This record gives sequence, C-alpha cells and structure tokens, in this order.
Amino acid sequence: MGTQLDGLGHVGIGDLYYNGNNRNDFATRTGLKKLGVENAVAFITRGVMIDLAAYKGVERLNSGYEVTLADVKGALARQRAALKEGDSVFLRTGWAQLWMRDNATYVKGEPGWGPEVCDWLVQQKPAMTGCDTQGCDVVPNPKDSEILFPCHHIMGTKAGIYNLENMNLEQLSKDHVYEFLFIFAPLPLKGATGSPGAPIAVR
Repeated sequence: MGTQLDGLGHVGIGDLYYNGNNRNDFATRTGLKKLGVENAVAFITRGVMIDLAAYKGVERLNSGYEVTLADVKGALARQRAALKEGDSVFLRTGWAQLWMRDNATYVKGEPGWGPEVCDWLVQQKPAMTGCDTQGCDVVPNPKDSEILFPCHHIMGTKAGIYNLENMNLEQLSKDHVYEFLFIFAPLPLKGATGSPGAPIAVR
C-alpha cells in the first residue's frame, strides 16, 4: 500500500457510518451505494504540518506514543503557526523513515493522535487530517489495547473529516516548511472506501 485517503465509508461505529448511515443499507458486494470516495472532491487548501518529531528533538517518535494536545500546541507555538478553518492538518512523527526500509516495524505499531487531540481538531474544522503512519491513530492504544483507531471514529465517522495516511513529510521537515499550498485529487472510484493518490505541497 502507499499514500491513501480514507473515504467516509471507510470505517463506522458498529453498523453506523457517517451521517447515521447504516452499512446494511448501503454496503454491497460490488461497492458502496452511499459514502463512496467518488463523492470526495479535489482538495486545494492551506496545509499545515505539525512536526512533532522535531518538537520532541527525536528522529522519530516511538511506536505506541500517544500525541497529546499539549504536544500539538507546543509544536505549533514552536513553528509560529496557528490552525484555521478549512486547513489540511498533517502530523509528522518521523515514521516514514521506516517505509521500504523496515516494513515489519512500520506496520507493527505506530505513534499517533490521541482522542483528546482529535476532539480538539474537530473543533478547528479542518478539511482533512493526515500523517506519515499507516493509520494516524496511536497503535497499540496505551490506555486499552482493545480500543482500535478511536480517532477514525471521532473525526471520520462522527465529523466527516477525511484522513490521508502513509505520507512522506521528511523533505518538508528538512526544509522547515510548516505552511504551504496543499493539493490532493482522489481518484473517483465509484463505491470505494478510499483512494490512492499523490499529495502535493507548494511552497
């Protein structure tokens, strides 16, 4: 797999998906009758990268590290950046350095957003969030290993915020670029739960 966008039909809470849609009413063997990724338009927004690895002074965060709201606010203050409604907000953990070099470690676990941050991000009303890991949520969950991907539920299922995974944010970090024009056009795959794609940052 590579960089991919999670559509609104990607994950639900039990049988309920975004906007109260019940998967028994729209999920079929040949695709989704509702919430397919073909409904996602091209994204042309302000992009903001939260470089948490740099803020923490490490090459990459450890697997299972839960990003806190204090972390996010501290990193944004260090970068002299603030979020605005409609931004695309991306988390750099340094995890992309493992991609195609140590895939076993890359997929075994990951640092990522904690639920407190995700509740706060919903209030900021972003167009999209994303990260340099395979799921953006912290894995394993440090509070309860039985809880999987709570931020997918908080931001995707409940708030309708798209999620872009497996990004390479390393060059932006090296160049100390934290704000940029962000462009991403998902493939209009009818009835699909997500889409691959190549995100672009224009400085």
